[in-house]
Amino acid sequence: MATPGVFEVFGELAKLKSESEKVTFLKKWGDNFAIKSILQGCYNPNVKFLLPEGSPPYQENDPTMVETRLYGMSKRFNMFVEGGRNIASQTKREMLFIELLESIHPLDAKIVLNMVAKTDPSEGMTQRIAHLAFPDLIPEPAAVVVEEEVVEAEVVEAKPKPKAKRKPRAKKAAVKKASK
Repeated sequence: MATPGVFEVFGELAKLKSESEKVTFLKKWGDNFAIKSILQGCYNPNVKFLLPEGSPPYQENDPTMVETRLYGMSKRFNMFVEGGRNIASQTKREMLFIELLESIHPLDAKIVLNMVAKTDPSEGMTQRIAHLAFPDLIPEPAAVVVEEEVVEAEVVEAKPKPKAKRKPRAKKAAVKKASK
């Protein structure tokens, strides 16, 4: 049986209902470099992309004509991150990123764009699930703050600051008079 594409793996994950099913499913893909790289790119705050925000101008590949798979192309992700492979210029880096997007399946390209945007790679995937599956790779998500507590904190801290007094501009005026 052929190995499914990365988008197919995340598509299967989206169909699962419970968090524990998703974690177990992801652990089966624990030795897959592409899956782990995408999750790390999405959820690890130490991974910083050197690409502009938003979607670049690229032409989606025809899904029936795709020969290149994201599994092999994921080794190139280090060209787009801080501390990764050195690229001659930012323009060259952006061109290489567009070439990568145009060479893979359109659904894989959307996953890569989500990774660069630091959002969930697909529906049903969260940082918590990724952390439970790969705790050494993905940090635990920050605790969610209850909205009521935030409102109370804002009320307590909402005191107007005293305005700083301005110093008179006598020196500048005196300099202007003296120069005339």
